[in-house]
Amino acid sequence: MLRTDRLSLENVGKHKMYLDLGDATCMRMAMFNFEPTTSTTLRKILKRGMTFFDVGAHVGYFSLEASELVEKSGRVYAALWRACRQTT
Repeated sequence: MLRTDRLSLENVGKHKMYLDLGDATCMRMAMFNFEPTTSTTLRKILKRGMTFFDVGAHVGYFSLEASELVEKSGRVYAALWRACRQTT
């Protein structure tokens, strides 16, 4: 369950995103320049009109970055798979 007392509103490019500071990955997004090499690579590769697939998107941080780069003529698809554990 999401606790609202742990939410932080953060800027991701031109967008704003609420991050759950109880989640370790979200905490890194809020506190640091999150994965700067990945962001730099996206800026070098993605152009207006392209399509971007964010497989394993988590909260969509890179999906938001990609949406700015491909603009309205492009497409961004984001998916998150959760592994199912089998207990015996």
